[in-house]
Amino acid sequence: MKRIVFVMLATLVAGLTISFAQTSAQTAGGTLRIGVMQCPDGYEGVEYYADCTVPAAGIEFFVSTPYTDNVATGVSSDFEPITINLSQFDLNPGGTGTLWIGERANYDGTYHATCAGSQTPMPVSYLTIDSSAGALYGIETEFISGDEVICNWYRIAAGAAPEDPGDDDGGVSELPNTGAGLLALGRWW
Repeated sequence: MKRIVFVMLATLVAGLTISFAQTSAQTAGGTLRIGVMQCPDGYEGVEYYADCTVPAAGIEFFVSTPYTDNVATGVSSDFEPITINLSQFDLNPGGTGTLWIGERANYDGTYHATCAGSQTPMPVSYLTIDSSAGALYGIETEFISGDEVICNWYRIAAGAAPEDPGDDDGGVSELPNTGAGLLALGRWW
């Protein structure tokens, strides 16, 4: 009887140890989640979260380390965000890493994006990315190893007045600190 209890306890401890090791390895670099929404045609507002509520499904996104072939892709859906493991982009463990995030620039319109890492608003720079997949509407942002990054991407149909998403000091946009946390930044999570 003691032998059976010992074997059962040893099996339980081994199972928990293996499970913990796998979980730690999967999230070591962090996670990027991208929610993609379509704004109404001709949208000229700035209340993207409140006004742009229709999920944009089937949009391919590219995530990369700038100026490299280190690329991952994901496709948006109408019921969950694109999820990318950041481990392959974590080239500086313990420091910051830089990401380019973008979609094909194959529609007549513009876009707006906001990101937060581990519930902290992150500055984003807007740019057009030249890639092997063609021109991308994109952003550049930095992350810290282990960050859980959430980006909301708003597609704005043609006819909308292009809004300068940045400030006058270099095109960087920063989210306001509303104190609402991640619930105000995402739709599915």
